[in-house]
Amino acid sequence: MLTGAKQFNFSFSKFDATGNDFICIDNRQNAFANFGPEVWAKLCHRRHGVGADGVLLLSASSKATFRMSIINADGTEAEMCGNGLRAVSGYARQLGIELENNSFYMIETMNSIYKAELIDGMWRIEMSEDRDWNSIKVDDLFAKASQAFYLNTGVPHTLFQVSDLSKIDVDREGLKISSNKRFENGSNINFFQELGKNMLQLRTFERGVDGETYSCGTGVAACAWSYARSKNDFSPLLITTKGGQFRVEWKNQKLYLIAGVTNTFCGTTQLEIE
Repeated sequence: MLTGAKQFNFSFSKFDATGNDFICIDNRQNAFANFGPEVWAKLCHRRHGVGADGVLLLSASSKATFRMSIINADGTEAEMCGNGLRAVSGYARQLGIELENNSFYMIETMNSIYKAELIDGMWRIEMSEDRDWNSIKVDDLFAKASQAFYLNTGVPHTLFQVSDLSKIDVDREGLKISSNKRFENGSNINFFQELGKNMLQLRTFERGVDGETYSCGTGVAACAWSYARSKNDFSPLLITTKGGQFRVEWKNQKLYLIAGVTNTFCGTTQLEIE
C-alpha cells in the first residue's frame, strides 16, 4: 500500500459487448467523480487490475434515464461508445433501473442522448450522430486501401476498405495512422472487407486502448455509413467483428445497431487513493 494512501472498496460488474469488455460501476451517489486517470488505467490493466477495454460509470441524469461516462483503458475519457451503450444498458437492468415505457432507456453521454431499446434479449441502439463526413483527407494514409473515408459517429473514425483483411497488421498500421498530426484528437482506425452482398468484416484499432479491440460500436456505425454511401444502398447490413456480429438497419435517416450483451461476472475490489 502506498504511504498516505487510502483504500476505497467498491463493487462492480463486468460486461461483454461483442468482445468489447467493460467494468461497470454505479456512480449514482457521485462517489467516483474525482478519481484521476491513473486510477482508472490501473483498474483496466489486465495484469495489475481487473482488466478491461474501459470503465463505464452509470450516474444520475436530469435529462435522461441515466448518464454514462466512458473511460478508456489509458484513463482518458471518451465522448461516446456504441458498445458501451449496450453494456451499460445491461448493467442498468441488473441494478433494477426501470425501462421507460417498459422497453427502452434514454442515456446521456458527453456528446448527446441515445436511445437503447430492449428487443427479444438484444439491445437496439439508435446511433444518431453522423458528422464531419470526409472533412479530413485520408486516402493517402494507407496505400493498400481501395477506398478511404473519415467521419464522426460520436468519436472520430477513419476507414479503409481492403481486399484481404487477414493480411493487415491492425495494431501497427492503426497506431501509425491514428497518431498522424492531421487528427487533432486522434482517430479510431478501421479496416473492412466486403464478404458478400450487404455482408462486411471489420477490424478496429481504438485510440485510448492503443490497440485492436474485439469490436467497436461507433466503428461499426462508421463502417456502415461509409459502405452504404459508397454503394448508394441503405439496405440492412451484417457486420462481423472479432467479437461477434452486428445487424445494422436504417430508418428515417438514422442508423440502428442491434447486438447482445453478456454479464460475465460481478465482484468487489479496492483502489488505493492518495
